[in-house]
Amino acid sequence: MQSHTLDLCEKRKRFSRSDEHPRAHRTSNLVDRLMRFLNRAYFNVHYFHGTLASAELRVRALALLWNFCPSSPMTVRKQHGQACPAERLNGKRYADNWLENLLASGSMNGLRGYQQNPL
Repeated sequence: MQSHTLDLCEKRKRFSRSDEHPRAHRTSNLVDRLMRFLNRAYFNVHYFHGTLASAELRVRALALLWNFCPSSPMTVRKQHGQACPAERLNGKRYADNWLENLLASGSMNGLRGYQQNPL
């Protein structure tokens, strides 16, 4: 274990070179928090099994949970009462229950819009 740590210390200059670049992209605490959530979720289910389609559905399900689960009370206070990321993005709260908000936002109220051609 100590040898691994010493190996990393020897490579410090190579790793920190990108940090010294003035336009280097850095990860934020928010991105790190999201990646830890995803890593725990995938580790607990032994990562991906099955088809690519089932893996994509799992990613989408976790994104929905992340966006609609309530934030901490301190974050809600800082965001002037907006309880979750989806509410902050949409500016709407359909109900006090986060699951009802998820269902209302995902239902499109029976409307089906046509996807525009991205080209």
